[in-house]
Amino acid sequence: MLSPRIFWLCTHQTLRYEEVLMLIEAGAEVIPCLGDPFWLKYDGKYDNENDDLYPYWRKFCTLPTYITEKIRRIDFWTNKGKLSVEEADLVNRWIDVIFVSSNPDILENIISWFQGYIVFRVFGHGGYTTYTEVMNKMKVNINKIASADKYIWAPMLNNLENCEDPRIIKNKFYLNAFVSNKRLKFKWKGKNSKPFISTTISYLDGNPVVRHIFKEFSRKFENIPYIVLGKNSKEVVRSISDKVLGYLDDDHFYSKISESRIFVYFGVGSNYHLHYTPIEAITMGVPVMFLESSGLAQEARDFGVSNEELKRLGMCANPQEMKRQVEKNINDLYELQKLSENQHNIFSKIFSRETALSKTKNFLKKIQPYVKNLRINEYKEDIELDNISKNDCFRNNSMKMDLPTQPDERVNFSIENINAFTGKLLYDHKGKFIGRRVEEGTDSAGIFIGNYLGKMKAGEYLFSMELNSSNESKSSLGAFSIGIWKLQYKILNSRDVSNIKVGKNIIDLFVKISPENSDLLKEIRFVWNGINILDVLSITVEKLT
Repeated sequence: MLSPRIFWLCTHQTLRYEEVLMLIEAGAEVIPCLGDPFWLKYDGKYDNENDDLYPYWRKFCTLPTYITEKIRRIDFWTNKGKLSVEEADLVNRWIDVIFVSSNPDILENIISWFQGYIVFRVFGHGGYTTYTEVMNKMKVNINKIASADKYIWAPMLNNLENCEDPRIIKNKFYLNAFVSNKRLKFKWKGKNSKPFISTTISYLDGNPVVRHIFKEFSRKFENIPYIVLGKNSKEVVRSISDKVLGYLDDDHFYSKISESRIFVYFGVGSNYHLHYTPIEAITMGVPVMFLESSGLAQEARDFGVSNEELKRLGMCANPQEMKRQVEKNINDLYELQKLSENQHNIFSKIFSRETALSKTKNFLKKIQPYVKNLRINEYKEDIELDNISKNDCFRNNSMKMDLPTQPDERVNFSIENINAFTGKLLYDHKGKFIGRRVEEGTDSAGIFIGNYLGKMKAGEYLFSMELNSSNESKSSLGAFSIGIWKLQYKILNSRDVSNIKVGKNIIDLFVKISPENSDLLKEIRFVWNGINILDVLSITVEKLT
């Protein structure tokens, strides 16, 4: 069998570790994308291939590095899958399959130019919406998706099709969730566990749906010791509850679950979504209580497990019953050990890596005719190297991921990749980036720089903006500031941009980040007042202390 080349276009650390390695074992070559910065607020190491959770994919990829890196540097996220003719030709020449996570707009755009198989990898939105509803809101052309002959619907949950438009669920490739023992370093502590329960609820600092879930959970379990784990800002959650621990690294996260007496899974109160955490807890041997209306329970029912059996395995009809079961069993270590063993025996068969591997091997065999045809034509034309540059092999620094972490460390950021709401990007005749420009009388006054910042360690920082001016100006041209989001935007420090000379100017702004603000979402802004002609070339950030 020829190894199909898969471009894996998803941003999910756990899924990437599990799925990319499994796809490689099934016989594919897999090229993982760079992460979507929108989802990397808490995953600063996401693109670090030295991290323990980054799959070792390069050894199994036969494409030269300059080709894989050119493909990986294509900005699928910002451009929503809309590629230039040259970029589309490059991907079509070397890639057989693209896995696209739950982004219908990106899916639609890729379908318009990609010639290979496109796998829509979906995990469910819970009961509050469906992929069909999202597509309709985004004005995605469902008929266009349905007419694509190599489109594949690939749900993580077998029942996701129940509430979707029949047109988008064609060519079903059901690829079940699974977790690897190797990734999980901890086991349930059993008799050495502590009498508290653990759960995960993420994004409490910005998602009203999960805020509601947390309020219901905390109200039901207020008399039982508990901790809430998940991706949450430590500073923001202090105002919510001291039982919400905020974001922890993986070792601390799984250690806390293994110390707890019971893990309780609220999920999103729907059969149409599933998190990895309850499967991970069961794999570690931690007893799990879960709701009847959850992806965990529904997958078991689809597997043939009755509701009566699921009740014996920790399923609860509602939060009130879950509370009663917790109170009944939290100090009964014999019953919890028996529950742990029974859960592992059943759920390890449902969320089986071996099953997923077998399904994937069958899928790869089915697409062999296309792969063979593509390989015949692959090397008929010479590879054009003229346009390959250093920028194709190294991504530009991102203000969400690459801020300095050690004193005296300095990082330069190109303004090309920094957000703005006014002005235009400038390039020379060879396509080399020059800067971003605003012009009086042409561009509207507004946010010339407006970019979120990643996590910053406590200490003092120097932000330096390199600015070119066409005219001397004593008066104010705007305000350069750094602020934090804590329910509302609060400025940490700001300075007036004035006394500008013709040519190059360096605008310095000193900012002190306290331990309390370290974890909060931050933003850098330059608000231009509409006067003069200015070019911003770059921003340099230095950690002073």
